[in-house]
Amino acid sequence: MFGHLIQHCKPSQKFLLGLILSVFIISVLRYIELPGLYFDAVNPDYIAAKILHPHLPQAWSLRNLIIAAFPPHPYHGLQHIYLSLPFYYLFGTNIVSLRLFQALFGLGILYFGYHITQQLTRNHWFAFFAMLGLATEIAFIAAFRTQFYITMAGDFWLFAAIFLLTKPVADNPPLKRFLWAGIFIGLSIYSYFIFLFFLPALLLWVMQISPKPNQLKACIRWIIGIIIGLCPYTFNYISIFLKLQIMTAAQHHAAVIVSKSQNIAAANKLQAISTQAMSSVNKLQAIPHHLNLITNWKLGWQLVLLALTNAGNELLIFAKQNILFLEEPKVFALIILLGLGLIAGGFNKKNPQNTNCWFFILLPISFFIFAALFATRLWAHHYSVLLPFFYIELAIASFFMWQLAYTINFINIVKRSLIVIASLLILLNLVQQQCFFTYLNATGGVKKYSNALNLMAEEAIGAKENALYIFPEWGFMAPFVFLTHNRVAYDLNLDQQAKHALEQNKELRLCFWDFKDVNQYEASLQKLGAKNLKTIPYLQRNGDVAFYMIKASHSLYKK
Repeated sequence: MFGHLIQHCKPSQKFLLGLILSVFIISVLRYIELPGLYFDAVNPDYIAAKILHPHLPQAWSLRNLIIAAFPPHPYHGLQHIYLSLPFYYLFGTNIVSLRLFQALFGLGILYFGYHITQQLTRNHWFAFFAMLGLATEIAFIAAFRTQFYITMAGDFWLFAAIFLLTKPVADNPPLKRFLWAGIFIGLSIYSYFIFLFFLPALLLWVMQISPKPNQLKACIRWIIGIIIGLCPYTFNYISIFLKLQIMTAAQHHAAVIVSKSQNIAAANKLQAISTQAMSSVNKLQAIPHHLNLITNWKLGWQLVLLALTNAGNELLIFAKQNILFLEEPKVFALIILLGLGLIAGGFNKKNPQNTNCWFFILLPISFFIFAALFATRLWAHHYSVLLPFFYIELAIASFFMWQLAYTINFINIVKRSLIVIASLLILLNLVQQQCFFTYLNATGGVKKYSNALNLMAEEAIGAKENALYIFPEWGFMAPFVFLTHNRVAYDLNLDQQAKHALEQNKELRLCFWDFKDVNQYEASLQKLGAKNLKTIPYLQRNGDVAFYMIKASHSLYKK
């Protein structure tokens, strides 16, 4: 289906595409171990470490309490687990292998983005500058170091589908491309449910380009393809249903056990787990009801800006945004350029060669309209999927200006202007990127994205025989499992496992975020019999505290 791409590329196009991919990889490799690995930046990939190293019994997060062929999650699939297993088997579960694997999706987006842009504009230079801009865009690069990666990965499958829709074919195109386009769209939805929001515009596009005598067959094949691509999601929800049924039964049986059994602690724990699992699902409440449509769209636009300016990633990694103070002016200038280009395209809207361009422009509009309905249930990382679209639409807008310039015999001025604008954009991207990496190297990441998390995991590998790690708060467990290759014992609560570890003269190491909670945790440890308590701060590179660890043993004097 795609093998002919490399064969039919001219040497100059291969060189340009190779340059784009190389520029992106260089940025990926830069300070690749920074920032620190927070829970959502390795979820669900951390489960791969448990699959590859299952010999150590461990606590599982509630969402993975019941192991199935496709572990359930309500709003995204677990493609990263299954696709990453061969990669992590070869290279291990470490911060470098994680970042490289996640960046593979970025390479795929750039690869298909180049061919899509080239097919839409019929000019490889528009494709080159658009994708070089994306490859140097720090919002795109940083997306694969935070929780943004989980949504951005879906763009790979969607762009594979869009490539098939923009592919130049004869008047009677083969129907199998609609089937494959549907499969890739289904896989994008499996990667994250938000890709459903593209479906209305995609359906209109399929209806427009499908051969008229076989339009119904093309649409049916496209829909069948989506269903095939969504099969893993179907298994997800079957598994969720079974999970809820088992949790409900567990609640009932736990109550019976509590009343009849002497093992009250075990029964209470079973009931607490089942109650918490049911509660976590019931609290999803996807669409808020207290916001009106205008308010939702305003909020959606703010989140779009967070995604396009990299402010969303900066808030996560640095707890501040716009560290260069030029991000928003750059984006607003590009939006103005995009608007001018679309106006230029309006003067030539009857050109049948531009039909695919207009349908491509419709895709992010469709996404925004439906995404905004979810209001505060979505954040900047959900809207980050629009970033590659933004750069391709800039290329389309430039292409429209180019067409208009030919019509009015103004081509030389427009040509020079577009080259200058593209060069300035890439230069500004490089400046913004340099500022980001300089700040990243200075801090190592802040708080929950501090590289102190990585250092703690490295220490744990050396102490795995003598310590039990306790993670009662969100954020520690997943990166710990991944970076320690699931070979260091941990627990999520202070319970019988912790007490047993104390009795074996092992050290408990309890991690938490805020110092105000130290008295609470010290009291809980003392109730278990711990007497030798010491609170240690883990520092960021800039000297601020990232998190705290309480080390506790069974006696005042450790053996």
